[in-house]
Amino acid sequence: VVGVSLKDRASILPAGHNPTGAYWYDDSTGNFVTSTYYRNELPAWVDNFNKAKVGDQLVKDGWNTLLPVAQYTESSPDNSPWEGLLGSAKTPTFPYKNLAADYQKKKGVIRTTPFGNTLTLKLAEAAVQGEQLGADAITDLLAVNLASTDYAGHEFGPNAIEVQDVYLRLDRDLAEFFNYLDSKVGKDQYTVFLSADHGGAHSQGFLAEHKMPTGFYGEGSIKQFNGWLKDKFGADQLVSKVTNNQIYMDEKAHTGSKLNMEETKQYLIDMLNKDQSVLFAVDMKKAGAASIPEPIRTRIVNGYNWQRSGDIQLIYHDSWLPSYSKSGTTHGSWNSYDSHIPLIFMGWGVKPGESHQAYHMTDIAPTLAALLRVQFPSGTIGNPISEAIAK
Repeated sequence: VVGVSLKDRASILPAGHNPTGAYWYDDSTGNFVTSTYYRNELPAWVDNFNKAKVGDQLVKDGWNTLLPVAQYTESSPDNSPWEGLLGSAKTPTFPYKNLAADYQKKKGVIRTTPFGNTLTLKLAEAAVQGEQLGADAITDLLAVNLASTDYAGHEFGPNAIEVQDVYLRLDRDLAEFFNYLDSKVGKDQYTVFLSADHGGAHSQGFLAEHKMPTGFYGEGSIKQFNGWLKDKFGADQLVSKVTNNQIYMDEKAHTGSKLNMEETKQYLIDMLNKDQSVLFAVDMKKAGAASIPEPIRTRIVNGYNWQRSGDIQLIYHDSWLPSYSKSGTTHGSWNSYDSHIPLIFMGWGVKPGESHQAYHMTDIAPTLAALLRVQFPSGTIGNPISEAIAK
């Protein structure tokens, strides 16, 4: 079992508790690294990959569009005002001639280019060879996270030419990777599933330009919330943190002020529900009984962890973005543009076809388990996708 990604969490979590290895990109060196949790030294195949300086080769000619720019008809015009900037570029426009120089100064710049995906897939090829994945009758698992789509989406927004180019190049990179697996493992001797962990909102500027209701939320929110509570209850710092659209009340501050947290929490919820950006503000402990339509209510309940979650969940109106996303975009809402993701199965054990039924990412693990005829993972809550399994 091997996990590879530019992101540490995206190589660690898919590979599980006890993999052969998990490897991720280190911005300070441009190398892939691991943790002593797995092993004290990198295996020779990772060390050799790092010594080959593949990243330097990928960025040496800068970044220009794969196709003539006039063919990027799915994108907004280059240099749209809501796009972010890459490296030392003064404008978000092709070609990015300074990419090689930028990479020498900050290796992390490759993340926001299509070459981050290419680099990851080249490491995946090295993992197949180095660990002899698929070389015997025992099933191996290679978990590959291609993070540059996420980085580019955050930086430029989903309608940018840069993002379309990332996907065009990723399509070719995946074809090359599958051809490698065909030659190394054997055609139809491996199973692929391809999905995503989220989608992404349109950039706020793009939405405004197209006369969609939009705006920003969250700027100075903790100060504002504490101000409301102080005006009402006369105590400071009753809210300790606001993160991931959740509000954390400060129990110690309530105890010291001899205030009932249920009372202050309900007052804050009532105030929040008057805010033009807020669709629902919900007491997390009472979400199951709240008058909130499905599927929002169930998603709040499913996302609740009594040991870690906040006290109040905020659900904002469609197309409103957090204030830190004034360029590019982000994700994290319940709406379809964030939560509707692709799911493709291919190869051994997969029945050709397509489906418009509602499935969930939690159905992936039991589908793979059913294909392999092994026990479902202990935390399984999904079901096998029978439509995808060849009989």
